[in-house]
Amino acid sequence: MKVPPPAPPVLSQYRHAKSFTSSHRQVPTHNNQNNYNGSKCNVEDYFSNCSVANSRFAKFGKRQRFKASRLPLAATPPRQIQRTSSKYDLVNDIQQQQQQQYPRGYVQQLSNPNHQDGMEVNELMLSLAALLKKRESQIAKSMDTRFEISKSTIVEMMKRYLEKEERMMSKVATEYKTRMDEQDEQKVGWLKKLQLGFEEYQKKTEDLLEALEKNYTESLRDRREFDKEIEKISREQEQEIAQIQEKIHDSSQHIRHTLAAAAKALFFSYYSALYSFRHYFFDSRNLVFF
Repeated sequence: MKVPPPAPPVLSQYRHAKSFTSSHRQVPTHNNQNNYNGSKCNVEDYFSNCSVANSRFAKFGKRQRFKASRLPLAATPPRQIQRTSSKYDLVNDIQQQQQQQYPRGYVQQLSNPNHQDGMEVNELMLSLAALLKKRESQIAKSMDTRFEISKSTIVEMMKRYLEKEERMMSKVATEYKTRMDEQDEQKVGWLKKLQLGFEEYQKKTEDLLEALEKNYTESLRDRREFDKEIEKISREQEQEIAQIQEKIHDSSQHIRHTLAAAAKALFFSYYSALYSFRHYFFDSRNLVFF
């Protein structure tokens, strides 16, 4: 059997209540009085009936949930209902108070004698509202605690992450610093080696330049001496050649004179011999073959 949803509360007690939906505007009939045990308002029975209805609807593959609307309560406590008045007076009071906010058909439902048990429902709604307020405060507290816990966990996680990042950054910075120091030391060592090599190069170049200058001066001196020796030798050779030429000329003159004298002597001897031979052979007394 379907459990009807609760009726709207008394608006004089909940002046801050908002408009209700159509599911909340049904008032339970006399057939459902035994579900609420007369005038007793038990919240546990109401929720148990809702669970029974949900289980019955779940058999047909469709699950319907009955949700009690959360009504924002006023800051001040609600006005207590006078129990000395009858049910009809309370219903009339409810009708007069709800005519300004609810339509005419809804007020007619409240004036129907079949819906005279609305006060029990109102008491049930009061207990439901208190329970919902308590649940809401509990949920708010639990949400606050969860938020604080999650916030603290997130803060701790962020702290751990930041500490880890800081450690990593410090590690990277120290490693970078050590490597840069090593590179600086290597650069300083290379610069020292380059400086020493450059100094050695300067010394060697200076020594080589000095040696080249010395060799150049020595070569110039040797060249001058060589030129002097060549000039001296050439002069001596010229003098010797001139003397030899004079000697050759003198010897050739002497040979020429000797040869001329020898030729003259030979000619005179030959002429004398020929003259004597002619006289000898052409003499008549000595003529043999003529």
